[in-house]
Amino acid sequence: MPRSMSRRRAPHAACRWLLLALLSHAAHAQSVLEPVVIGGRTVPPGTMCLVSPALLHRDPRWWSDADQFQPERWLRRAPGEPDLFDLGRPGQPRGAYLPFGAGPRKCIGEQFAWSEAATMLAELGRSWRVRIQDAPLTPGPSSMTLRPSGGVRATTTPRSDSVNAPPS
Repeated sequence: MPRSMSRRRAPHAACRWLLLALLSHAAHAQSVLEPVVIGGRTVPPGTMCLVSPALLHRDPRWWSDADQFQPERWLRRAPGEPDLFDLGRPGQPRGAYLPFGAGPRKCIGEQFAWSEAATMLAELGRSWRVRIQDAPLTPGPSSMTLRPSGGVRATTTPRSDSVNAPPS
């Protein structure tokens, strides 16, 4: 994690990157509400379309180097400035980041998941260094959920830096 990242915001930014790069679902269905032209063809209302967050999250129009660990893309450049990527800000690419879906079928547990993941990551990172072995991960068989083939092999070592030191 870059040293310039605030300790309070770093776990949240790292979780956002994890859901960008290592999304857990391949696709979800959405019903088209009004005619839309895609690739020169009109898709009529009522048509069921598959939306692939896994592909959206790798679209170079919105994400440069999506597979590179760059959690700072979600952090403020300076105090008082907006986050670099904030879905609530005008001008952001609507629909380019869908880790929990969108619209009326959006996951109702999203806020809990963000809180739980950031808390777990902060607690783990406070005391341990985690190293992923055999990176890059290779995708497993295609299904509704995505998992790396053979699981994720990692080692942990206790931190020896000042992260655990009491405040002075």
